[in-house]
Amino acid sequence: MRHVAGPKRPAHPDAPVRRGSAPRTARRFLTIGLPLAAAAVALITAAALRTPGWYRPPVVPSDERQSVRDDLKNAAQQFSDALMTEGAFDVHLSAAQINRWMAMRREIYPRIDRELPLGWTDPFLRLEPGLIRLAMRSVGRTACIASLDLAVTLDAETICLKVVAVRIGSLRVPLGLLSEWLSSPIDLAEGRAWSGSPAMRGDLAAGLRIDRRAVWPNGDRDYVVERLEIDRAAIHFGVRSLGPYRATRLRVQAAPPEAARSSR
Repeated sequence: MRHVAGPKRPAHPDAPVRRGSAPRTARRFLTIGLPLAAAAVALITAAALRTPGWYRPPVVPSDERQSVRDDLKNAAQQFSDALMTEGAFDVHLSAAQINRWMAMRREIYPRIDRELPLGWTDPFLRLEPGLIRLAMRSVGRTACIASLDLAVTLDAETICLKVVAVRIGSLRVPLGLLSEWLSSPIDLAEGRAWSGSPAMRGDLAAGLRIDRRAVWPNGDRDYVVERLEIDRAAIHFGVRSLGPYRATRLRVQAAPPEAARSSR
């Protein structure tokens, strides 16, 4: 038997008629969503352009510039003198001292500027327990401050520096966005970074490894960093002078493997 559809029943006269719901939704988004999005963008921009209160690169007055040069020269000479006698000694480098040296980098060590990323200047160091925060200022009309947090650890052979945080202003940047840059390989032989510098290899993402053992060029003195501690005021090194480079390396080469490892 064929079913024949009957006529449609008219809508109840009291039923509400829905008209213009899509335009109302669009208007609601425009009146609420857009201001919220604009506020979020404004907050992110303000955070990125904010200069952290701790970022204060020193300006060395002209009448103090010679004393800063002398301070660096004296620090290097004291280190050299301590290496002349075999045994352990301590080195303390304060954050204020390092920042004054960096403020005069163009006169003391121009290579620092060449090693900075293009478009960045005014490096500044801040210390936290076990952490080095290195900040720089961008060059341009809209300047911002970028900073890297480097965790510092020691293992049997090396000092390891690893980036654990990156910020633009006070805005933390996901490390994944910078993985290509942070993973750029670094491979420097002894003495390449500066005269007497240890060998360095690795990258900032997985860890830049700096040999704990190196040779100081003044007198070819062999030394090893036995301890490294960082607090808010200074970086503290425990160093051991091992004697003349040729003598110590010949002793290591001539010793059995177990003794050679223990001498390091």
